[in-house]
Amino acid sequence: MPTMSRRRTLLGVASIIAAPSIVRAQGAVTQLRFTLDIQVQGVHAFYYLAREKGYLREEGIELVIDQGEGSAAVTSRVMSGAYDAGFGDINAIIEMAAKRPGEAPQMVYQYYNRPPFALIVKASSPIKTLKDFEGHTVGAPAGAATVRLLPLLAKLNGVDPSRITLSNMQSKLQEQLFLQDQVDALASYDNNLYFNLAILGKNPDRDFRWFRYGDFGLNLYANGVMVSRKLLKEKPDKVAGLVRAINRATRDVAADLNVGMATLMKAEPLLNERIEKQRLEWCFKNSFTSAETDRNGFGDIDDVRFSGAIDQVTTAFGLTRKPEPSDIFNRSFLPPKMERDFKLTST
Repeated sequence: MPTMSRRRTLLGVASIIAAPSIVRAQGAVTQLRFTLDIQVQGVHAFYYLAREKGYLREEGIELVIDQGEGSAAVTSRVMSGAYDAGFGDINAIIEMAAKRPGEAPQMVYQYYNRPPFALIVKASSPIKTLKDFEGHTVGAPAGAATVRLLPLLAKLNGVDPSRITLSNMQSKLQEQLFLQDQVDALASYDNNLYFNLAILGKNPDRDFRWFRYGDFGLNLYANGVMVSRKLLKEKPDKVAGLVRAINRATRDVAADLNVGMATLMKAEPLLNERIEKQRLEWCFKNSFTSAETDRNGFGDIDDVRFSGAIDQVTTAFGLTRKPEPSDIFNRSFLPPKMERDFKLTST
């Protein structure tokens, strides 16, 4: 029979095995500055839930979350040192990895598996084909990934991008200005436009004409969680902890959207909860998951497909160097696939 000292030792070992996250959190807490792509929406629920449930705290992380100025702008925000990590567009990383190798952030957890990039015009508009955009004005935030990728869309489809006028506007005002005919079209993520227009009392299917980049030859990934090279080099344990925490939160939200929405409404009580829940559900079904995520698990990419996306971006932007997939996407911090095998199960 074990002595009292021996029993205490066994209990101590058992508690360490049972609660590894507590052991990880015993060190000093690190504050990480995290930038979203735009203003807070339903698709950002994961980060707030990871914070509220203590998943980040268990990893020794205090996450400070700020709103963004466009998904492509996240890369420059992280590269500048203003932020340690963010939710932004992987295609902007491709460009920076080509121009400034070794300095560009790396994506460590992919959300948008299917391209959300879209152009939209009113149903009454004379614009009925991509070629018709020549001579018209397209509105979008300056840092929008959809705008950054517009030359690629144009070149692939025989459109002269120099004949399209771009008008910069704040993301929170773009739909109102569009409806007031300040611009002929908008360029944004399809879920942003669809549900923002619904909030304004419009029928997104009946009242508008949609041009989705994925229907015109661009099989691209989009937003995910990227981290700075500095964080990767100096605190890789915090990168791993960040990924573990958001993966746990994403799994929770997939199991019950209401859990994510309740947390999000605490952070941003002026949001339209019903619309944001619909937006989040729509993204899970139409943007986040696919047959590919079934194979590889949530948060990962397919290297062959991504290599093709790099080819498209490199050619369209006239980049002198083609980066490798490993320069841009770092899967070494992903939890095991069995922990990333989840889909939306409750709405």
